[in-house]
Amino acid sequence: MAHNASVDAGVPAISVIKVASESSVDGVATGDTFPRYCSSDSGPKDKHYLARAAARVKCIELFADFLGEKQEPILRVWFQHFDKSRSGKIGHREFRAGMHALRCHLDVDGLWAEITNDNSDELFFEDLALTPDQAAQGNTWNDFARWAGVRFSNPRDMVRQLKKAAAEVQDDLPAPARAKDMLFEHEVVLGLRSCGWEHGQEELIYSLMDVAGEGGIALRDLKWLELETRRSQAKEAARKRAVKMSEQRVRGRMMSKLALEDFKSLLKKLYGPLFRAWRRVLDADGSMTLQRHELFKVCRKLNWGGNMRMLWKALDQDGSGATTFEELDPEGAQVLAEFK
Repeated sequence: MAHNASVDAGVPAISVIKVASESSVDGVATGDTFPRYCSSDSGPKDKHYLARAAARVKCIELFADFLGEKQEPILRVWFQHFDKSRSGKIGHREFRAGMHALRCHLDVDGLWAEITNDNSDELFFEDLALTPDQAAQGNTWNDFARWAGVRFSNPRDMVRQLKKAAAEVQDDLPAPARAKDMLFEHEVVLGLRSCGWEHGQEELIYSLMDVAGEGGIALRDLKWLELETRRSQAKEAARKRAVKMSEQRVRGRMMSKLALEDFKSLLKKLYGPLFRAWRRVLDADGSMTLQRHELFKVCRKLNWGGNMRMLWKALDQDGSGATTFEELDPEGAQVLAEFK
């Protein structure tokens, strides 16, 4: 039975058609009982593409609606039954296990086949965030996870710091909150604020960490923090390497500049104008170019004690393997060009 579906302007009208497992669209067997889409004014290839894309969207909506029926934040259901590692995505195995745990009576494998008909074989939470509230849940968790990866060194450190911060704010916490290796809601709410978390939603964050609803967060519930910490450390290490490389490039450019200035001073002292030095000693063969080995030979002949490699970097900035008088003395070259 067909139902009309709204589409963007310029896209052919699309019909939603429920296709039995033995039927096909444009000669392509569906292999399931999930919605397929067709268009009466598209070519075969366009129709096939639109059918697969629209079926994927429809099945993602079906999955999101199923999770939304649990009467709690959809991200909490996602973490509890599907993305237990908090990686932000799941594969077929996690999908099947989660749907089985939720006692889903849909054709799970058929639904997964439609959701991943783009050959990705994975599903991200962002794909399920169909409402502003659901998108906000994902954004809040992502921001918090990144912040926690920087703020805490490991799960035990997180528990210790939040407990300490909460106790400093409110020293009359309930007795259970004194448990050494467990975090409770009061501690998370008060501790996060004291530790520098500035984006609110502390109650939501607590519920996303206590997905089992046990009334407290154990170290085993914070395994995801180990990955975030490694990511943060890798990012910081990469930043330091980039800074170091940048400093080395700056230092290298400075050393090259100093080497060139010192070499030019020697040439001026021995030959006067740089063009005369170029003609007499640097470009003795009249080729109008100077190779690296030729420069090193001249440096040794003149007993120049500077860094020859840095000098060459200054003269061969374009990496061509040869240098010219223009690279040795741009101003002098300009004067000669105007004289000619």
